[in-house]
Amino acid sequence: MAYAETILEGTVLPDGLLVLDEHMPLPVGRVTVVVRPHETPEQAKRTWWEILQEGRLLLEQSGKSFLTDDDMNQYIAWLNESDHFDELLKRKMN
Repeated sequence: MAYAETILEGTVLPDGLLVLDEHMPLPVGRVTVVVRPHETPEQAKRTWWEILQEGRLLLEQSGKSFLTDDDMNQYIAWLNESDHFDELLKRKMN
């Protein structure tokens, strides 16, 4: 059985309805539809860094907070502090 494939563009509406930009040149009957987002040239040119920055901006706008330089330095200092577990590890290694 031979399959005829036709590629058309359209728009998905908020209610899920698919509206095609042109008439479909297929005979009347059931079809299988594969839908994928249309990639615009602007989307294709974005770098990973731009995408990362956009994601961070969206998170900040939604109220997410991130560590400041001072917070990060305090955290690193805390990680570098010696504790009882470090002493046990040193004894085991000797």
